Amino acid sequence: MRKVLFIIFATVITITTVKAQETEWFPSDLLIHPFISNFLEPKMGVQFGVGHNNIRLDIGNSRDFIRYKTDTLTTISFGGDFFTYTKLRGEEDFHFPVEAVDYLFGVNAGYVKKCADYTYGMRFRFSHISAHFSDGHYDKIAGAWLDNRLPQVYSREFLEFMPFYEKSSFRAYGGFTWIYHVVPSDVKKWMVHGGAEYSMPDAICAKVSPFVSFDLRTVAIDAVTLNNTVSAGIKIGSYNGSGVRIHFTHFKGKNIHGEYYNLDEEYSAIGVNIDL
Repeated sequence: MRKVLFIIFATVITITTVKAQETEWFPSDLLIHPFISNFLEPKMGVQFGVGHNNIRLDIGNSRDFIRYKTDTLTTISFGGDFFTYTKLRGEEDFHFPVEAVDYLFGVNAGYVKKCADYTYGMRFRFSHISAHFSDGHYDKIAGAWLDNRLPQVYSREFLEFMPFYEKSSFRAYGGFTWIYHVVPSDVKKWMVHGGAEYSMPDAICAKVSPFVSFDLRTVAIDAVTLNNTVSAGIKIGSYNGSGVRIHFTHFKGKNIHGEYYNLDEEYSAIGVNIDL
């Protein structure tokens, strides 16, 4: 991991010494906005299961550290990702025991090229994920872990490559992930993923935009299966910038939390996300 980080930072330093038309440190927005239905994106929000006691809480963000234009149409960025996605359940007296939490941190790079009426680009991420059970997964009265599922070491480092195409308020993406180190060992070291999203800017009224999106990705454990996520809702604010997103989501596939990585699940949820 240290060698990969050294190569990335050396590349950043080398590229930033090249003369650019415009350089901006710590811009207030992201060059490449998170893909809506991809579960592994920085979010700040919560979603509640429909018909089941399952809550997901997201805390974290991604920021561009530096952004510069090589010409009037081409922009390159480098930044970092730091976030968690957490599994909770609701109980009486406004208690929300935490069952599992996954941590992600890493660095990213973005490339965006604007053309006459469309944009294309790519995002590269180098990240680490570790997963953990919390005290909400332990039954203190019975003195046992819930469902007899014991804590296990789950950790992975991966390289992700995600090209995309955008025209007007439509965006499509596809790419692959190479997991170069993972525990447990039955998780295969590659994933293929893709998706699309479409917004209708200000269709309801000013700054209120309906949207729909989906995400597909392969998951290879004992066999290759498919995780799929479909989301729809409204965005209050800029449809591709800051605002509040209210959504209905349906998911089917392998559990997204590392401690449950080999369990199949299907659920619907209603959520709110703050886009910074």
